[in-house]
Amino acid sequence: AMELYQRGILDREKTGIPLEWGNGTSILKILDMIAHRKGFGDILAEGSFARDTLGISSRDYLLEIKGLPIEMTDERLPKSFALGLATSTRGACHMRSRPSMDALGLPQEFLKKIYGGPVSSRIASYNGKGRMVWWHELLHAVTDALGVCRFMTAFSSPHALQYRQFARLIKLATGLEMSSGQLRAIAERIYTLERMMLVGDGISRKDDTLPKRYFEEPIPAGPAQGCVIERKGFNRMLEENYRLHGWDHDGIPTKRTLNR
Repeated sequence: AMELYQRGILDREKTGIPLEWGNGTSILKILDMIAHRKGFGDILAEGSFARDTLGISSRDYLLEIKGLPIEMTDERLPKSFALGLATSTRGACHMRSRPSMDALGLPQEFLKKIYGGPVSSRIASYNGKGRMVWWHELLHAVTDALGVCRFMTAFSSPHALQYRQFARLIKLATGLEMSSGQLRAIAERIYTLERMMLVGDGISRKDDTLPKRYFEEPIPAGPAQGCVIERKGFNRMLEENYRLHGWDHDGIPTKRTLNR
């Protein structure tokens, strides 16, 4: 809302208060208005869906995916992070796959052993990042099912908990014998079931995308200056991710996948 105000898309007549950057008084006031759904705050209380009231001109500035706003991060440099937000089953949620290991710059041969296929060690590369995100989507599905803290897993370190350790923990806690392969199969069912629920609501490839600004506005300054998401590279990552999940070109699980 503050950017829309800055760009003249919103004015004080619409907002009731000056939504200027750095105006602490206005920030505290609008937060109170949102909490109590008063005045312009009643519109902003709808979150990203406020776009439907604010008009078409506001949509290009809204950073959201499937209705959920992106957090305070910028994924135009780490391509795997960007794909993970686009394919997340609950919108722009980094907790569904965020492959933080991509930031470590690990040797490619080492990454290949982890992910089961070629993956670039460069965080700005698109190569193999569809595979990387797929691997973490499945790992995180098992992590959530077990109630294990993400930071205790291979979320950010190759030496942290993975399927083998999960199987051991399950046996110690329940006596059930499970293999790494069985846990991976369970993860596939979890993620595909979530996907089918989305498909039932009309979600498909058209929704597994990023805000327009990620594709058109390069990072203006800093070490990652000039970085932007290229549509061709993004689509290549997305298709690799779909293929590994056993989904078709539109992101819909195939009959063969559903019968597994």
